[in-house]
Amino acid sequence: MFAGILLTPRTIIDELADKIIRDLINQTSIKILWKKYWRLNTKEIDIIYPKLERRPFQDNLIRNLTMGDSLILLASGSDIYNKLTRAKGEFKTIHPDGPKVTGIRLKYWRREMTVNKIFSHPANDLFFEYRVHTTDSIKETSDLIAICANKGDLKQIEKVAPEFIKQMRR
Repeated sequence: MFAGILLTPRTIIDELADKIIRDLINQTSIKILWKKYWRLNTKEIDIIYPKLERRPFQDNLIRNLTMGDSLILLASGSDIYNKLTRAKGEFKTIHPDGPKVTGIRLKYWRREMTVNKIFSHPANDLFFEYRVHTTDSIKETSDLIAICANKGDLKQIEKVAPEFIKQMRR
């Protein structure tokens, strides 16, 4: 199975990309097959997050994803979507005891980062949610890679993951 992983510009600026990648690999046994830095625009964000306009944190996400280059990864592993989801953990803003944060999300998020009660306020842009995005299906993975991969990139990917390229073309 294949998944896309997007590490946001904020993650790169804060020099956390290598640490988060290591944590994901250690907790899931995934293999990173390919990577590329890419600056996303709002149209590409709409492809990655087709239901974004219905989310309360839309402004935060767009600000974070357009502020610089993201690091896009293609990873492989068994049961990859479930393993990545479990490794990332949960982030629930509405919880009786305050925000509930678990997994890798907890490692890279501190309660004091929530500085404004208006969830979409720019001061709240440092949530882990705005550090990494993982795909949930082969279609999402294909869409993410198609955004940034040129013909040369696709040839590189085909060498290390020919099955992914076959699935991507379907």
